[in-house]
Amino acid sequence: MRKMSRQLVCIIVACIAILPVHALTESVDGITWTYTVVNGVASIGGGSSSSPAVRTSTSGAITIPSILGGYPVTSIGNYAFYCCRGLTSVTIPDSVTSIGSSAFSGCSGLTSVTIPDSVTSIGYSAFANCSGLTSVTIPNSVTNIGDSAFYGCSGLTSVTIPNCVTNIGGSAFYGCSGLTSVTIPDSVTSIGSSAFSGCSGLTGVTIPDSVTSIGSSAFSRCSGLTGVHITDVAKWCGISFSTADANPLCYAHKLYLNGALVVDLNIPNGVTSIGASAFSGCGGLTSVTIPSSVTNIGQGVFRDCVGLTSVTIPGSVTSIGDEAFYGCSGLTNVTIPSSVTNIGQGVFRDCVGLASVAIPNSVTNIEARAFDNCSGLASVTIPDGVTSIGNGAFSDCTNLTSVTIPDSVTSIGNGVFSGCTNLTSVTISSQWELSSVFSGLYENIRSVTIPPGSTNIVAGAFKGCSALTTITIPDTVTSIGDEAFYNCSSLQSLNIPDSVTSYGVNCFERCPAYTRSLYRAIFGGGSSGSSSVVVTTVVQNLEAPYALTGTAADRAIASVTVNGDCSIDSFVLKDGKVYDSMLYVSNTADHEVTLSLPSGHTYKTIKGARPLTIPASSQCLISITRVAANVFLVMREELDDVQ
Repeated sequence: MRKMSRQLVCIIVACIAILPVHALTESVDGITWTYTVVNGVASIGGGSSSSPAVRTSTSGAITIPSILGGYPVTSIGNYAFYCCRGLTSVTIPDSVTSIGSSAFSGCSGLTSVTIPDSVTSIGYSAFANCSGLTSVTIPNSVTNIGDSAFYGCSGLTSVTIPNCVTNIGGSAFYGCSGLTSVTIPDSVTSIGSSAFSGCSGLTGVTIPDSVTSIGSSAFSRCSGLTGVHITDVAKWCGISFSTADANPLCYAHKLYLNGALVVDLNIPNGVTSIGASAFSGCGGLTSVTIPSSVTNIGQGVFRDCVGLTSVTIPGSVTSIGDEAFYGCSGLTNVTIPSSVTNIGQGVFRDCVGLASVAIPNSVTNIEARAFDNCSGLASVTIPDGVTSIGNGAFSDCTNLTSVTIPDSVTSIGNGVFSGCTNLTSVTISSQWELSSVFSGLYENIRSVTIPPGSTNIVAGAFKGCSALTTITIPDTVTSIGDEAFYNCSSLQSLNIPDSVTSYGVNCFERCPAYTRSLYRAIFGGGSSGSSSVVVTTVVQNLEAPYALTGTAADRAIASVTVNGDCSIDSFVLKDGKVYDSMLYVSNTADHEVTLSLPSGHTYKTIKGARPLTIPASSQCLISITRVAANVFLVMREELDDVQ
């Protein structure tokens, strides 16, 4: 029975706890007040915009009663005086400990408010859009200024924040365009997003050493801000800026240390990391010295430091964050230490004055847009350790004329060199197609060097490089892919080494300077079973422009011998040695073709090539065609009649 009684009591208490709170009213000094009572204390207002503490038509100066219905008033409820535009001043009693959300929001006629020391919290939008409010003193008892607490108080000229406040909420003073100065006490550890955004009258701000975090756009649109004042550079380096625009330097552009303008910045020894965006937008800086204690340079640390001309990065630094020097247009040269292995996204983007950069062998990765729009950069050497180059890494480097890409690179992103309109000389592994690596620019490239170690020139590697005039191929290359030099209409120099043993289809197609018929002769076949061959008619002798002066032994062909039975004498080919790797002639292998030099050397068809065949009782046209500076093609064509 007792157990059932206890259960019944608990049920009754629970039901009472969830009963709705009804708004009560009481008239004091001719004003009817609406309030609610919970746990023996009163809160003025019904808690919603439809149930304000007083009529919205109430005007003039009012004093909030300390007792209503015999209960002490301890809070000003949500929306208590919402849009009471006629109110001019409010006196809050010492019994009040909290001011609720939007309590005075929209009270545009309110010019003064006295907040007693008893108040510990000011809620969201508590005084939002009180455009007539000119000054406010926040008591020492307050530890938190809520989000948008004084949002849109455009008439506010000064505000005193006490030493007890640890947090200034997001948009707390947003749009307070009349605010000319603000003192942030040493107790504050965080400043919320857009906290002072739009405070266009604010000329300077002092950030105390206690602050550890500042939210995005905290000082955006502070168009009058001319200086940021600090007392400790090391502490400043440790602040967490949620975004690049969180830093007031993005708007003030000048940093003052203990009252002195900072031009030559010395990061104190002992600092190990320079936090993200720490000096972003500090246009007054001209030089930065970083001590050997620093191992990390954060993201966007010196972004848009347009006056920065020099920076010393010590060998202790192992990491440089994305966009660390983005927009440092005055920076002319930089040396990256060998301790760095990665160049992040946009690290030197828009550094238009950068004329040279030394990338160490330790770097393995150059990320997207790393040097985008470094229009002053004339040349860059990518070291052998680099394995990947990100999208647009060197895009719009309009002054770049040459680039070396090592064999170690296995991944090249899109548009790496897009907009590099003056790029004409390239050193690149033969594994890459220029039309993909240099998209939109390959038609401008005039000189290419393939580094030693490359073994294969891939299909279409230089296809369409119509401006290409010279290319250097190392003796490690063994094969040239299909259409590798297709339509290289300006190619004037091509020395193919002895190591090349395989040529793809149309690899020299539409290279008019390298496809010339040098000698054509008609042969008649011997009798059936006989291997003898007789020259019938010479159709075309050597073209005059390709005749040589002098008699250097390795600059002439003495004879063409077909199966050892007949020779054609007395013609000369320009440019040295003949490589029989191009002697692809017919589908059968009955006879052997040999090119003989006056020096005594002979070059026969190599293994896998198809030797010339002249069947018995047949007539054919033998053509010797030059397809490169030192490569010749011998072909046979069947004829119906001897001409």
